[in-house]
Amino acid sequence: TEVWRLTTHPEVEIIPDRVKDPWSPDGSQILFRSKRNGLWHLYTMMADGSKITRITDHKAPSVYGVWSRSGREIICTPSVSNRYELHVIDVTTFASRRIAGPFESPFGKLGVSPDGKQVLFTRFIQQPEGEKQDVVMSSFVNMDGTGFFDFKGETKHGRIGWIPGRMDIRRMKSSQQQYVLQSDGSG
Repeated sequence: TEVWRLTTHPEVEIIPDRVKDPWSPDGSQILFRSKRNGLWHLYTMMADGSKITRITDHKAPSVYGVWSRSGREIICTPSVSNRYELHVIDVTTFASRRIAGPFESPFGKLGVSPDGKQVLFTRFIQQPEGEKQDVVMSSFVNMDGTGFFDFKGETKHGRIGWIPGRMDIRRMKSSQQQYVLQSDGSG
């Protein structure tokens, strides 16, 4: 097996935290984040390491990102004016549109539905002094920005994700409680 180093910049460059698949759906590009300009921004590059392109243009950091099912867009979590938003960015034109937010709480994991029409995401809700662990709020929004809602109940674990090949969601509220539900939170 051969190993190739794809980036050579001296700053930290990593695949976005906990993103299941940094590869574009057609396998031609890789999504990663870098601090090469002082703030975390999302970048794409061709699979061979060429054509490194910064996708996010906000003056504040953007940490999490995930490919749309079509591969034409990236869903990301920029910080705008010290608030957190969920944006969709066209990877050809770099046009950005907000689909959720602004929120007070920073984002966690993101996931796009199997049909490519919805996004699941989590936010870290800070707890009052004395509480040891922040809780996680799981939320949902359509790619066009409609249909936003928070799942009932915060959790200290907050694992949520689409069940592969189905329009159902797996949600773990604790290490002992796991659920399967529909994308509107029912069931």
